[in-house]
Amino acid sequence: MQFQKFILEYPESSRRPEAMDYLESISDLLVRKRLGQVQVYRQLGRHQAAALSLDDILATEAGSSLLDKVLWERSQTALKLEDSETARSCWTRLVTEFPDSQWREKAASGLAKFPATVVPAQEE
Repeated sequence: MQFQKFILEYPESSRRPEAMDYLESISDLLVRKRLGQVQVYRQLGRHQAAALSLDDILATEAGSSLLDKVLWERSQTALKLEDSETARSCWTRLVTEFPDSQWREKAASGLAKFPATVVPAQEE
C-alpha cells in the first residue's frame, strides 16, 4: 500500500520506477502462490474452483509480469469446462497484449481451431 501511495503522491519522482518494480515483484510473488493453489485444484479435478481463482488473479493482479501465464492457464481451464468463448478470449488477449509471450504461438493456434462464433443477424 505504501508503494502505491508513494506512486500516486509523487508521480514525477526519480524513485517511481524502483517503486513500480517492487510492486511488480510483490504481485509476481502473490501470483506464483495462487498458481500453486490452482494446480492443486486441477489435481483434485476442481476445474471450476481453478477458473474462479484464475479470474480473481486477472482482476486483482494486473501489475504482475506473469499475466500471460495466468491467461494461458485460464484458457486451458476453460477448455476443461467446455467454455470455448472464455478460452478464445484469453487467447485473443495473449496474442494482442503479449507479443513476446512463450504461449503466444499456442494461443494463435487455439484461435485458429476455435474461430469466433458467428451470431446471425436479427430480422427486422
